[in-house]
Amino acid sequence: MGGLSVAIAAAGLLGSSSVAFAASKPSITTWNLGGLVYEGDRPSMFATFTDGTDNDAYSVEIDWGDGSQNDVFALANGARDFGPNGLRKSVPYVNDGAVRIVITLNDGLNATSRFIGTTVLNATPSMSSFALSSATVDTGQDVTATGAFTDAGAADTHTVTVDWGDGSAATSMNLAAGVPTFTTAAHTYAAAGDFTVTATVTDNAGATATATATVSVQKPNQAPSVVSFDVAAGGEGSTSTLALTFADADAADTHSVSVDWGDGSTPDPAADLSAGVTSFGATHVFADTGTYSVVVTLSDSASHTVTASSSVSPTNVAPAVGSLSLSPSSVVDHQTVTVSGSFTDPGTADTFTLTLNWGDGTSSSQSVSAGTRSFSATHAYNAAGPVTIQATVADRDLAKSSSTADLDVLASNHAPADLAVGATALLEGGSTTLDVSFTDAEVTDTHTVAITWGDGATDSVALAAGATSTSPTHTYLETGTYTVAVTVTDGGGMSVAGGTTVTATNVSPSLSSLAVTPSSVTDHQTVTVSGTFSDPGTADTYTVTFAWGDGSTSPQPLAAGTRSFSGSHAYVTSGTYNVVVTVTDRDSGSGTQDVSVVVSARNTVPSALAIDPSVAGANVTVNASFADPDALDTHVATLTWGDGATTTQTLAAGATTFSAAHVYEASGAYTIAATVTEPSGASTSATAQVAVTVAASSTSDVLDQMSALITSFNLDRNNERWLLRRIDDTKASLAYGNDQVCSSTGTLAHLLQYAQRTLTNDQYAALSGLATQAQTAAGCGSASVRTTKQPTKTVVATTTSDKNKTEKSKKTDAKRSAGRDSR
Repeated sequence: MGGLSVAIAAAGLLGSSSVAFAASKPSITTWNLGGLVYEGDRPSMFATFTDGTDNDAYSVEIDWGDGSQNDVFALANGARDFGPNGLRKSVPYVNDGAVRIVITLNDGLNATSRFIGTTVLNATPSMSSFALSSATVDTGQDVTATGAFTDAGAADTHTVTVDWGDGSAATSMNLAAGVPTFTTAAHTYAAAGDFTVTATVTDNAGATATATATVSVQKPNQAPSVVSFDVAAGGEGSTSTLALTFADADAADTHSVSVDWGDGSTPDPAADLSAGVTSFGATHVFADTGTYSVVVTLSDSASHTVTASSSVSPTNVAPAVGSLSLSPSSVVDHQTVTVSGSFTDPGTADTFTLTLNWGDGTSSSQSVSAGTRSFSATHAYNAAGPVTIQATVADRDLAKSSSTADLDVLASNHAPADLAVGATALLEGGSTTLDVSFTDAEVTDTHTVAITWGDGATDSVALAAGATSTSPTHTYLETGTYTVAVTVTDGGGMSVAGGTTVTATNVSPSLSSLAVTPSSVTDHQTVTVSGTFSDPGTADTYTVTFAWGDGSTSPQPLAAGTRSFSGSHAYVTSGTYNVVVTVTDRDSGSGTQDVSVVVSARNTVPSALAIDPSVAGANVTVNASFADPDALDTHVATLTWGDGATTTQTLAAGATTFSAAHVYEASGAYTIAATVTEPSGASTSATAQVAVTVAASSTSDVLDQMSALITSFNLDRNNERWLLRRIDDTKASLAYGNDQVCSSTGTLAHLLQYAQRTLTNDQYAALSGLATQAQTAAGCGSASVRTTKQPTKTVVATTTSDKNKTEKSKKTDAKRSAGRDSR
């Protein structure tokens, strides 16, 4: 209060006097913080003060001694303390240590200050996660450890020490302030066992937190080993027996065994053996004698493979000849008799030699091919009389057996004899001349020469009496070796038979020039190559093979008599290609011709990329599609999620859609960018915006997420500070109830009203989603502050200079008011 003159009049007295009243100065009488202070705390200051009987309005400025911005508070007119909850620090202490807190109380005219010294205590860090790259490894494999921790001391630095539990030196690393995660270098365990890995986080004040994880180190799987392997030989065509035993240190391994018998037969399918089974047996029939190397391959379930081999020599079994049959059963001299018979031999691959002793001092031999078990032979006797015919079959190992038959040869007319047959060689489509000659003791006989040409054709030539030769001709339309059979029969029915072989040699097809239609093409356009060829073999069939010059080929069969062809092909890429056309007949004769095809580039880039994201909390799924007329193109699709993560997919040729999913770790508005690139490097891109809300477990956690989300928006400083302060105010109110969260007039409602005017639609959607989560966590029921009507007044964030100006204005107004009072 200023000086004031008061006139006092007394009865019967004249005169005046003045009394001066001075404004009182406030005095802080008590002040304290109400308890210990730790890193991360926002303590409250409690105080009482006196100021006479003045009913002034007061302001309090507190310098918290940590270098942060001073807090300024307004007290109600007539107040004499800082309220039941005190005046709370706006930002937490980020580091431990001694601080000097200065309190300045101002009534507009006078100010008084007090200070208090205290120590901000260190907060102990806490491990939030600790894990190993693998819980089970083999000796010699690498393991890394990752972890995360929290510490209210945001300015603290930390040291992380990881003890691997195997007696080796621990891994140590230093982390800067604000780094709450770590990943170690790789560690290799030299010995097997179960080890406990301990991670210790120590802040710069010596407080620690620990976490452990367990790793099981195993010895590598061992390969099996063969203990014994043998093959017991049987006779050819009968069973030989294989026996294998083996060992494996890994008793849980299963095994597979395959056998190659060494005789060219198809190897047996692999046999699967259960764990613990260490023996295997198999049988095989060798078709022929010989020495064979049998190879067994043993594999375990860990992909180890060993082999073993053993030699086996099946024994030979002699053929057994059955009884002989004669046709006819009775003959006359110079008449042909046919001896036929059969034999058995278990050696399915054996070849044989048949020897016939005709009983008249002559013998003949013939070869019998593998698989054949019957034979026949003919003979004509020059003189009558009884004979014994003996047939002997010997295998190629010279084992043999015999059988005999008796025949009585009667006297008769003499058959023609001394048949000689010869033929000239030829090319397919040409003719051969068959020279036939014979003798006959009966010069008056006429004869008929019957010819079977071996290609299905037959001829008959009639010879007059005394004629003993003929030279007919025949045309062979196809290559091959033909057996020509000739039978000469005299007029009395006696005959002599013989023959020869004739070979028609193949003539390769010959190509003329090739034609290309159209003469100029682009990639993916069809080109047709056509041509003709010649070949005298009228019965030949053909295969035309087009080698297109780009690594691809296409065969085309042609029927007999066809002498033209065409084939079509589309090239994927441009270039000059040498097309080679080969015509091959069924006898493997071939002709080749080539031609060049020039392919120009024609490529269409991918386009019309569209991405469709769907959001479910923190989970976002993107479905995308695009267009590319080049159906043979492959593509690489890349998605960047806006939070530093990237997904890449390789799409097969023809695929024009893809999808991917991502889980965000923090709420926010994100831009998803997609790019599809083809092998040529051409690409198409598209983007989409999503607002992601990550659920939290408590109201305070959700409010922290809202603070982080607001910071991620990169707003101007005034708007960001205003919104963040409203979050802090709301969090501070939680200690007294949920009104400021749930009420339509609470600080959360005011924050959203302001945010709706200053944020984008996506930003506001993400922030209001978190506000709903905060209300749910606070138990507000179904009411939502987002539906509150917007206030009509405009909220303007105040800058530092504005704040100073406001304080000066308050002081000026107070002085002006005091001046008015004094007047």
